[in-house]
Amino acid sequence: MNGFAAHRMLLKMERERPEVLEAVGIIRIDWWFRCLRGIGFLALSGKGQMITQGERWMLRAVVATYMLLVACGLSMLVG
Repeated sequence: MNGFAAHRMLLKMERERPEVLEAVGIIRIDWWFRCLRGIGFLALSGKGQMITQGERWMLRAVVATYMLLVACGLSMLVG
């Protein structure tokens, strides 16, 4: 659910405040590595001061979800 809401928020930000996305290196909302890295910067670094606290918490939830997926994948590989 948070991924869908974050996607809508990022598309709105792309229309209304593209300079925020450019500041963190997001060129396109495509959910590939550059986009995910930019989301991490917005959620966890000082560059996130450019967005509202609610937007920042939503992106933090997305980052936490991806970290959980990576951890689950690694635990399956290790055994």
